Amino acid sequence: GLVIAGVAALIFSPPSNWISDDDTPVPSNTSAAPAKSAYAASIACVAVLALVYGLYDGVSSNLHAHGKLNVWDYPRLFSIVGILAASWISDIKERSYMSAAVLCFLTADTAATLFLRSPATYALSQSLQYLFSGAYVFFFTIVFMDLAPQSKEPALWAGMGRAVHSAVLIPVIFAGRILFGNFGEIPIICISMAMFAVSIVLLVVRDRIMTANRETLTKNRSFDLFQTKYALTDRETVIVKMLVENDDTIDTIASELDISKRTCQRDITAIYEKTGTQTRAGLLRVFHED
Repeated sequence: GLVIAGVAALIFSPPSNWISDDDTPVPSNTSAAPAKSAYAASIACVAVLALVYGLYDGVSSNLHAHGKLNVWDYPRLFSIVGILAASWISDIKERSYMSAAVLCFLTADTAATLFLRSPATYALSQSLQYLFSGAYVFFFTIVFMDLAPQSKEPALWAGMGRAVHSAVLIPVIFAGRILFGNFGEIPIICISMAMFAVSIVLLVVRDRIMTANRETLTKNRSFDLFQTKYALTDRETVIVKMLVENDDTIDTIASELDISKRTCQRDITAIYEKTGTQTRAGLLRVFHED
């Protein structure tokens, strides 16, 4: 009843911030696509987090199979808390705090391994693990959903998080069960701590890459809009980019574009005419005002 009422409320009165005021489509040209390092860093982050998640999942599945733990008990509800918390935090300042939040939830999962020694603490251990699992599921979904629109294969990359998660999870679940069954919780704790350290490095690296990509995407989008507004050709747009971003001379621009100096000058003159400017300084002013 609550779910139906909530869905009905969203349908008939959706939050205003669900509708963007910016109706400009995301550029689909290859210059706007994220660097390969962004995809690699995202895959690495999800793979490491899947490894940590899978180890515990293997342990809890084994305990459940032997009747020592009920994975369908109330601690499972904490996954909902993890999803809601992660989704809320991720919307703050363009994902600025998402990595920090994931590390906090990962801390909970790492701490969960400390409470696997006794059935008396299984509920606490499960609660911490499910809290992380909810945030983790949201993380591996959203990181690739963010990358997908600018990629050459959006449909492929939109679901890559689940693919990486499944590929890592299957073998790790068995490894976790075997390690815990033969050696107790010590190997699980050690591996979780090591992967926690690796996760910090990977998330920091990914954040830096994504920040650089966002800046590049913003610049490319500005040039695309400028091209559309003033009906510039593709080559004229490239020349505008070179004029705006650096101090290249006409000779340098012509050389890099493999055109004659006279052709380059003719293109620049056309740019000035279309934009209503007469100098590079005037072009810079018009570009930044737009």
